[in-house]
Amino acid sequence: MSSKNLIKGTVTSRICSKCGHHEIGIITSEGEFIPLRPGMQVQVIEEIPVKENGAGSEIEPEQKIKDSDVELRPWLPYEFRKNKNLRLKYGVLIKKNEEILDEEGYKKAFIRKIQSLIEKENFPQLAVILDKFYQSPHLAAGNSAEITLNLIRDIDEIRRPIILMGKWLNDKNKENFSKLLEPFTEKDLVDEVPSDKDLLKELLSLTLEDFFKLLT
Repeated sequence: MSSKNLIKGTVTSRICSKCGHHEIGIITSEGEFIPLRPGMQVQVIEEIPVKENGAGSEIEPEQKIKDSDVELRPWLPYEFRKNKNLRLKYGVLIKKNEEILDEEGYKKAFIRKIQSLIEKENFPQLAVILDKFYQSPHLAAGNSAEITLNLIRDIDEIRRPIILMGKWLNDKNKENFSKLLEPFTEKDLVDEVPSDKDLLKELLSLTLEDFFKLLT
């Protein structure tokens, strides 16, 4: 393989948007997915080690409450707490001395939520997730703050919760309430309302992939 044709990246897999089958390829540092085809020459440089916790096992996807999270509390109007999907979709974490009164306050908290979810993912997996849901692996480039702002700017589904919650906070009429519930209705608000402590655990356990599933 000549140096001018050398492509560096991480081997990963994705679901083909055309046929639905898994395909193996390389995610470059710019977020581009290059499928591996028969006859292509490859050069394996090194294997990326699996991150482990102190006990030597793979890190659990569920996040425990850390000391740095003690001063955080969940924010979500009572009306939306009786459905887990809505709790995870719209719930955000704010400082104990904070309050959300309008769209601007919610937008800031929602941006922090997305950035926190992004920071749980390593680069190759983040690009794969963005490609899987939005065919936008290139948006995985940059630091977590840049990625977050790019996602909210470019992807309607991620921006939509901010818009809908903002409209309801500014005018709590039935129409704005119903739009926030979609695809659910008031008949689906049947869960027992969790305590703030339990809601905090739910939000800290949320992964980026599970969050994207809630938006589809």
